[in-house]
Amino acid sequence: MQKVLSYLFLSGFLSLAVGFCPMPTAPAEKTQLLATKDDNNPLFQEEISRRVALVLAAATAAAGVGTLPAAVAMPLSGKVEALEYENKDLVNVKGAPEKHLPQTTVKGTSVKVVVPHVMDPEKPHFIEYLWLKDEDSNKVIEAKHFVATDAAPPTLVAKVAKGTKVRPLLFCNLHGLWQGESFTV
Repeated sequence: MQKVLSYLFLSGFLSLAVGFCPMPTAPAEKTQLLATKDDNNPLFQEEISRRVALVLAAATAAAGVGTLPAAVAMPLSGKVEALEYENKDLVNVKGAPEKHLPQTTVKGTSVKVVVPHVMDPEKPHFIEYLWLKDEDSNKVIEAKHFVATDAAPPTLVAKVAKGTKVRPLLFCNLHGLWQGESFTV
């Protein structure tokens, strides 16, 4: 089936190129079909119209262009690292500290981070990302993405190895990047 779709895509592309973009100086040439119904080729059992071939080619191209497989999409840790890099000069500068500074609680190796912030879908005003970062390795330990309709307050719970120095960070959709004080688990 994939070979048929590939052929249809190629044939649709070629028919568009030849049919709609003729070279004004090139003489008209006869074209020969690559395969026909009479070739006894199992891939081409029925003839299809040019219109069907073009529609199938467009659908095939659209299906492949619009989406990325999960393995190719950027992971959450990459998104928060990018946010941190893009906003490195604007940390803790916009908004009220009492509403944006993360509050942490440590019990054994469990770390709970809570932000006393609204989650308002009407403005919208909400915490978009909350994450914990290892201060020594500069790696994201745990990250969570929120939407405006999530319950307030935004909370993140993570297991962190004893002796790890971590820092909580968050990104508010209106007030940007905020980071809390680092601490050792």
